[in-house]
Amino acid sequence: MPNDPITSIPGIGTNVARPSRLGDGLITKLGTLLTSALEDVASVEVRTFTSEASDSALAATGDPLTATTRLRAFTRIAIDGDTQICVPLRATGEPDEALWKLHTEAVAGAREDRAKTIASAIALVKELAGSNR
Repeated sequence: MPNDPITSIPGIGTNVARPSRLGDGLITKLGTLLTSALEDVASVEVRTFTSEASDSALAATGDPLTATTRLRAFTRIAIDGDTQICVPLRATGEPDEALWKLHTEAVAGAREDRAKTIASAIALVKELAGSNR
């Protein structure tokens, strides 16, 4: 029965390798990028350095942190809220209020950036999953 429409055609309904879609590679790369971004936002670290070198001397090195710098303040905030801080002190033992203010502003900015990164990652996952919730 060569003209019988019910007769199976070879290759139809069998496991035939499909050619990859154009977006498959992009989705894989986005997944890798997303994984890396989520690992990075697991904690926020802000380090504040000072230096007695002039601006031109710092610029000449290419990387100011390789010049003569001194770590003056440090904050680490884990995703669960656990926080470690190092407050800058003057030679008298009193807190350096001006430096601390600069540092806390940098911490606030870093926390805001982390929140935006997490929100963007969630939105991307929802978009890729086809969910609009």
